[in-house]
This record gives sequence, C-alpha cells and structure tokens, in this order.
Amino acid sequence: MGLFHRSGGYTIFIPEIDAEHRTMFRLVDELATALDSGTPRARNEALQSIVSQMQLHFAHEERLMRDSRYDAFAWHKGQHDGARRQAKRFIKRIEEGDRKAGAEMLQYLAGWLQNHIPVTDRMMAAYLRNFERRRAA
Repeated sequence: MGLFHRSGGYTIFIPEIDAEHRTMFRLVDELATALDSGTPRARNEALQSIVSQMQLHFAHEERLMRDSRYDAFAWHKGQHDGARRQAKRFIKRIEEGDRKAGAEMLQYLAGWLQNHIPVTDRMMAAYLRNFERRRAA
C-alpha cells in the first residue's frame, strides 16, 4: 500500500532510532496489507506487531530522554501517550467488528508518524547528539 513517501525528512541521525522508525513504517504497511486480506489471523498478528513495536520504540526514546534529562521530556512523552491511547481505541473498535476502524487507524498512524518524526523526534535527536558531545568533552 505504501502510506509513506519516504524521504530524508524521516531521518533523525540516530541510527538505532532511524532503524526503529523504518520498522514502524514497514509494520504500518503490513497492517494495511493484513486489513485488505480480510483474514482475522493476519489482522491480529499485524496489530500485535505494530503495538509491540510502538511500545518498544517509545520506551527506548523515553529512556534516552530521561537519561539525558531532556527538557521537553513531558511534552514528547505526552505525544507518545496520546498515540498509545488512540491505538488502543482503534484496536478495541477493530476487535468489536467496526469495519471503518482499520482504515482510520492506518490513517491516524501514518499521519502521526509523518508529523511526529520530522519535528518532535528531530528536536529530541538534536538534543541527544549535543548531550553526547558535551559528555564526551
């Protein structure tokens, strides 16, 4: 399906985080394919994969921000918490048989990632790179 127009706009120049973002993009695309296939098993596996990756990724970023005492931690984590809550709502609707919820979840996740990474994550990444430079000096 390809919900993302991949470009340098999604690179934050922290290799581990960039790799996690690429995984999330791939999993969102896989969720789209699973939802199109119509099989509950494929859908459930894809949902579990994207939620698990979100949890791991958000926890990783939050750990880096806490460890570096990032000033905008609460704001950034608030965005993660909002995405977590919204994903749970969509999953509940999907599990209850709401046929529109899958497409709405895909649009939400694609839009959220497209807005969050180039602004919020890039701000965090600049701070983290400067933190590491100061620590190394």
